[in-house]
Amino acid sequence: MDKEQLRETDQACLDLIETTIEVAFSIPRQAEVEIGRGDAEHATELIAKAAATHNVVLRYTQNMRAEFEVEKQELCLAGRRLLEAIRAAERRRRQSGSQSFVA
Repeated sequence: MDKEQLRETDQACLDLIETTIEVAFSIPRQAEVEIGRGDAEHATELIAKAAATHNVVLRYTQNMRAEFEVEKQELCLAGRRLLEAIRAAERRRRQSGSQSFVA
């Protein structure tokens, strides 16, 4: 694989991760809806999926090449916002009387 092909592959992976994190933001919102409906079990599953997605983004971001430093910083910020949304959903779930999942 030449340098241009490598860059194109890295860019495609970056695009995929950006899309994944955008979609992941809907998961804690859906968990909040499920909490409101009283479905703590489904909310717990959703929170777990969001946390797993966050971990994938974090791992990918840590392995990005230096050439993508700006994108890496943006993904780190988005990852932090996602983690905050996950924790907020988890706090609400705990307040609803359900068992804790995310520390």
